[in-house]
Amino acid sequence: MAKKAKRTSASGAKKTARKAAPAAAKAKSAHSQTKRPTPARAGRISVDVHATEKLIKLAAACFGSGAAAASWFDYPKQRLAGKSPKQACRTSAGREQVRAWLEEIADGAFA
Repeated sequence: MAKKAKRTSASGAKKTARKAAPAAAKAKSAHSQTKRPTPARAGRISVDVHATEKLIKLAAACFGSGAAAASWFDYPKQRLAGKSPKQACRTSAGREQVRAWLEEIADGAFA
């Protein structure tokens, strides 16, 4: 009988260990979800701060003041599929669209 009791307690310990493993996996996956997204995890989103700063300076030169440029960056534009230039600058393709548009404005295309 003593052997049976030992086997039961040993298998009981194994069952406890098996139950603890999924809980640890859940805790780990919940922790990984709270981290800030990196470009690899977030897909195509990668904010290039230096490129965006250059665009803000170009916009200030186009519109004559930083306040006018900031206002232009904040509001959605039909040309950017309803996104604001600030939102579009989150992707490299969006930054390129904003840059091309600002260059057109600087060249007098909309004057």
